[in-house]
Amino acid sequence: MEKPIEVICQHKTDGTILPIKIKCDDEDGEYHVYRILSFRELAPGESSVTLPSTINATKVLRRFDCKIHVFGKEKCVSLLYNTCTGRWDLRA
Repeated sequence: MEKPIEVICQHKTDGTILPIKIKCDDEDGEYHVYRILSFRELAPGESSVTLPSTINATKVLRRFDCKIHVFGKEKCVSLLYNTCTGRWDLRA
């Protein structure tokens, strides 16, 4: 299941993205902020997924596997960044 979220991150001049925190709402509509403890961007061959668009362009997704603490437990989540729209999605 993918869900749009807010991500606080640092974009470096070399194109590197460093995700720092994520902000998302739960099923009750309450917002939570989680600090990213560690992450790994998957290599281009395993992380960039190219999807055809209806306007003859492509959308490239960059995937970051992250560890966060949720209610005292470590959880692994995947963040997908769409480089065309600037949208972040959470895949839990």
